[in-house]
Amino acid sequence: NCPHYLLEPASTNLITYSEDFSQWDKNTDNSLTLTPNSATSPDGSLNSTKIEKVAAGYSYIRKTYAASTGVFSIFIKKGNYRYIGIRNNTLTAPSYSVFDFDTESFAKVLSNHTLSFVKYPNGWYRIIDYVSVNNNSPYRGIALSDIDGNESSGGIPINSFVYMWGAQGETLSYPTSYIPTNGTAITRAAETA
Repeated sequence: NCPHYLLEPASTNLITYSEDFSQWDKNTDNSLTLTPNSATSPDGSLNSTKIEKVAAGYSYIRKTYAASTGVFSIFIKKGNYRYIGIRNNTLTAPSYSVFDFDTESFAKVLSNHTLSFVKYPNGWYRIIDYVSVNNNSPYRGIALSDIDGNESSGGIPINSFVYMWGAQGETLSYPTSYIPTNGTAITRAAETA
Protein backbone atom coordinates (compact mmCIF):
# COMPACT_ATOMS: atom_id res chain seq x y z
CA ASN A 1 0.00 0.00 0.00
CA CYS A 2 2.96 2.33 -0.38
CA PRO A 3 2.39 5.40 -2.60
CA HIS A 4 3.88 5.08 -6.07
CA TYR A 5 3.85 6.72 -9.47
CA LEU A 6 2.05 5.22 -12.44
CA LEU A 7 4.17 6.41 -15.38
CA GLU A 8 2.88 5.32 -18.77
CA PRO A 9 3.93 5.82 -22.37
CA ALA A 10 1.89 7.89 -24.79
CA SER A 11 -1.11 5.97 -26.03
CA THR A 12 -4.33 6.61 -27.94
CA ASN A 13 -7.74 5.09 -27.37
CA LEU A 14 -8.84 4.56 -30.96
CA ILE A 15 -12.39 3.61 -30.00
CA THR A 16 -14.22 6.89 -30.42
CA TYR A 17 -17.13 6.11 -28.05
CA SER A 18 -15.67 4.24 -25.11
CA GLU A 19 -18.81 4.35 -22.95
CA ASP A 20 -21.66 5.35 -25.28
CA PHE A 21 -22.44 1.95 -26.79
CA SER A 22 -25.45 3.36 -28.65
CA GLN A 23 -22.85 4.62 -31.14
CA TRP A 24 -21.57 1.09 -31.82
CA ASP A 25 -22.83 -1.34 -34.48
CA LYS A 26 -25.17 -4.01 -33.25
CA ASN A 27 -27.22 -6.75 -34.81
CA THR A 28 -30.17 -5.64 -36.93
CA ASP A 29 -32.61 -8.44 -36.05
CA ASN A 30 -33.86 -6.77 -32.83
CA SER A 31 -32.62 -9.63 -30.67
CA LEU A 32 -30.50 -7.40 -28.44
CA THR A 33 -31.19 -4.37 -26.26
CA LEU A 34 -28.78 -1.92 -24.64
CA THR A 35 -29.80 -0.13 -21.45
CA PRO A 36 -27.45 2.69 -20.37
CA ASN A 37 -26.86 3.71 -16.74
CA SER A 38 -27.79 0.27 -15.46
CA ALA A 39 -25.06 -0.39 -12.88
CA THR A 40 -22.21 1.37 -11.14
CA SER A 41 -19.05 1.19 -13.22
CA PRO A 42 -15.45 0.90 -11.97
CA ASP A 43 -15.19 4.71 -11.87
CA GLY A 44 -17.96 4.84 -9.25
CA SER A 45 -20.62 6.37 -11.52
CA LEU A 46 -23.96 4.89 -12.55
CA ASN A 47 -22.90 4.76 -16.21
CA SER A 48 -22.37 1.17 -17.31
CA THR A 49 -24.56 -0.39 -20.01
CA LYS A 50 -26.63 -3.56 -19.76
CA ILE A 51 -26.49 -5.74 -22.88
CA GLU A 52 -29.39 -8.19 -22.99
CA LYS A 53 -30.59 -10.85 -25.42
CA VAL A 54 -34.36 -10.40 -25.86
CA ALA A 55 -35.09 -12.67 -28.83
CA ALA A 56 -33.50 -15.39 -30.95
CA GLY A 57 -30.78 -14.12 -33.26
CA TYR A 58 -27.38 -12.50 -33.12
CA SER A 59 -26.10 -10.82 -29.96
CA TYR A 60 -23.06 -8.76 -30.95
CA ILE A 61 -22.06 -5.17 -30.38
CA ARG A 62 -18.96 -3.99 -32.19
CA LYS A 63 -16.92 -0.97 -33.16
CA THR A 64 -14.44 -0.42 -35.96
CA TYR A 65 -11.19 1.44 -35.58
CA ALA A 66 -8.07 1.90 -37.67
CA ALA A 67 -5.70 -0.61 -36.08
CA SER A 68 -6.10 -4.25 -37.05
CA THR A 69 -3.39 -5.39 -34.62
CA GLY A 70 -2.82 -4.29 -31.04
CA VAL A 71 -4.74 -4.63 -27.81
CA PHE A 72 -8.48 -4.31 -27.17
CA SER A 73 -9.81 -4.10 -23.63
CA ILE A 74 -13.23 -3.66 -22.07
CA PHE A 75 -14.68 -3.79 -18.57
CA ILE A 76 -17.32 -6.51 -18.14
CA LYS A 77 -19.49 -7.55 -15.18
CA LYS A 78 -21.61 -10.67 -14.92
CA GLY A 79 -25.37 -10.22 -14.88
CA ASN A 80 -27.31 -13.48 -15.04
CA TYR A 81 -25.27 -15.14 -17.80
CA ARG A 82 -22.04 -17.08 -17.51
CA TYR A 83 -20.19 -16.39 -20.78
CA ILE A 84 -19.10 -13.36 -22.78
CA GLY A 85 -17.59 -13.55 -26.24
CA ILE A 86 -14.70 -11.21 -27.07
CA ARG A 87 -14.88 -10.17 -30.72
CA ASN A 88 -11.69 -10.98 -32.61
CA ASN A 89 -10.65 -9.25 -35.80
CA THR A 90 -11.38 -12.18 -38.05
CA LEU A 91 -13.88 -12.66 -40.87
CA THR A 92 -14.46 -16.35 -40.15
CA ALA A 93 -16.92 -17.82 -37.66
CA PRO A 94 -16.93 -18.35 -34.80
CA SER A 95 -15.13 -15.07 -34.29
CA TYR A 96 -15.04 -14.94 -30.49
CA SER A 97 -12.79 -15.94 -27.68
CA VAL A 98 -14.91 -16.71 -24.60
CA PHE A 99 -14.56 -15.63 -20.96
CA ASP A 100 -16.27 -17.74 -18.29
CA PHE A 101 -17.30 -15.61 -15.29
CA ASP A 102 -17.92 -18.64 -13.09
CA THR A 103 -14.43 -20.13 -13.47
CA GLU A 104 -12.67 -16.80 -14.09
CA SER A 105 -10.94 -18.30 -17.09
CA PHE A 106 -11.08 -18.29 -20.87
CA ALA A 107 -13.08 -21.21 -22.21
CA LYS A 108 -11.94 -20.48 -25.76
CA VAL A 109 -9.03 -18.50 -27.22
CA LEU A 110 -8.69 -18.10 -30.97
CA SER A 111 -5.32 -18.35 -32.69
CA ASN A 112 -2.98 -15.34 -32.82
CA HIS A 113 -4.63 -13.86 -29.74
CA THR A 114 -3.40 -13.55 -26.18
CA LEU A 115 -6.20 -13.16 -23.63
CA SER A 116 -5.92 -12.05 -20.02
CA PHE A 117 -7.97 -10.20 -17.42
CA VAL A 118 -7.64 -7.97 -14.38
CA LYS A 119 -10.16 -8.38 -11.59
CA TYR A 120 -11.69 -5.24 -10.09
CA PRO A 121 -13.98 -4.73 -7.08
CA ASN A 122 -17.74 -5.27 -7.25
CA GLY A 123 -17.61 -8.07 -9.82
CA TRP A 124 -15.90 -6.16 -12.65
CA TYR A 125 -13.23 -7.61 -14.93
CA ARG A 126 -11.09 -5.82 -17.47
CA ILE A 127 -10.84 -8.29 -20.34
CA ILE A 128 -7.69 -7.84 -22.44
CA ASP A 129 -7.25 -9.23 -25.95
CA TYR A 130 -3.95 -8.73 -27.77
CA VAL A 131 -3.78 -9.71 -31.44
CA SER A 132 -0.45 -9.82 -33.24
CA VAL A 133 -1.60 -10.80 -36.73
CA ASN A 134 -3.77 -8.78 -39.13
CA ASN A 135 -6.85 -10.89 -39.83
CA ASN A 136 -8.32 -8.36 -42.27
CA SER A 137 -11.23 -7.13 -40.17
CA PRO A 138 -11.24 -4.06 -37.92
CA TYR A 139 -14.26 -5.13 -35.84
CA ARG A 140 -13.75 -5.48 -32.10
CA GLY A 141 -16.40 -5.83 -29.44
CA ILE A 142 -18.38 -8.37 -27.45
CA ALA A 143 -21.36 -10.69 -27.74
CA LEU A 144 -23.40 -12.91 -25.51
CA SER A 145 -22.11 -16.27 -26.75
CA ASP A 146 -22.06 -19.91 -25.84
CA ILE A 147 -18.95 -21.65 -24.54
CA ASP A 148 -17.74 -22.27 -28.11
CA GLY A 149 -17.98 -18.63 -29.21
CA ASN A 150 -21.23 -18.90 -31.17
CA GLU A 151 -23.38 -15.81 -30.68
CA SER A 152 -26.56 -17.04 -32.37
CA SER A 153 -26.69 -20.29 -30.41
CA GLY A 154 -30.08 -21.52 -29.27
CA GLY A 155 -28.39 -22.36 -25.98
CA ILE A 156 -28.25 -18.72 -24.91
CA PRO A 157 -31.42 -18.12 -22.88
CA ILE A 158 -33.63 -15.16 -23.71
CA ASN A 159 -33.16 -12.32 -21.20
CA SER A 160 -29.51 -13.25 -20.61
CA PHE A 161 -27.48 -10.14 -19.82
CA VAL A 162 -24.14 -8.74 -18.68
CA TYR A 163 -22.83 -5.21 -18.05
CA MET A 164 -20.11 -3.38 -19.98
CA TRP A 165 -18.14 -0.15 -19.70
CA GLY A 166 -14.89 1.47 -20.73
CA ALA A 167 -13.77 0.03 -24.08
CA GLN A 168 -10.28 0.78 -25.34
CA GLY A 169 -8.33 -0.01 -28.51
CA GLU A 170 -4.59 0.65 -28.64
CA THR A 171 -1.74 -0.15 -31.03
CA LEU A 172 0.43 -1.36 -28.15
CA SER A 173 0.95 -4.99 -27.14
CA TYR A 174 -0.49 -4.32 -23.66
CA PRO A 175 -3.26 -2.08 -22.29
CA THR A 176 -2.59 1.19 -20.54
CA SER A 177 -4.90 2.81 -18.02
CA TYR A 178 -8.33 3.70 -19.27
CA ILE A 179 -8.67 6.75 -21.58
CA PRO A 180 -12.33 7.90 -21.90
CA THR A 181 -13.53 9.04 -25.33
CA ASN A 182 -16.73 10.65 -26.58
CA GLY A 183 -16.72 11.06 -30.35
CA THR A 184 -13.01 11.23 -31.16
CA ALA A 185 -9.89 9.22 -30.45
CA ILE A 186 -8.04 10.60 -27.41
CA THR A 187 -4.28 10.51 -26.81
CA ARG A 188 -2.68 10.59 -23.38
CA ALA A 189 0.79 12.08 -23.41
CA ALA A 190 3.76 10.13 -22.09
CA GLU A 191 4.25 10.63 -18.38
CA THR A 192 7.58 11.32 -16.68
CA ALA A 193 8.74 12.03 -13.17
